Amino acid sequence: MVKKQKETKSKEAKLALTVRDRLLIGQLYPKEAGLTEQTVVRDISRKVEISQAEQKKIGLKPMPQGFTWDEKKEKVLQVELTETELNLLKDQVTKLDTDKKITQPLVELCLKIKHA
Repeated sequence: MVKKQKETKSKEAKLALTVRDRLLIGQLYPKEAGLTEQTVVRDISRKVEISQAEQKKIGLKPMPQGFTWDEKKEKVLQVELTETELNLLKDQVTKLDTDKKITQPLVELCLKIKHA
């Protein structure tokens, strides 16, 4: 009798991220961490990166107090995160929440991550 092996597939989550979310997500990354965590951060950064073509399309421009762009031309990016990537972000949101360090611009992004 041959037993079927259960496939162990890691859970993935999709997040719908706006340009604003993608610009802010770096504020959730740990400032200092081990090599493994920093590698996960690098992987997330690559997934949410705003390409030069996209920057040009939406007219993304740096300003003294952040960025400006044409929100009518922006498209929401569906980002697939691995369980490890999502857990890192959720842990950071929990830490910021516990420390009462969530700023108003981060609220929507933190809620998206918390409920993913």
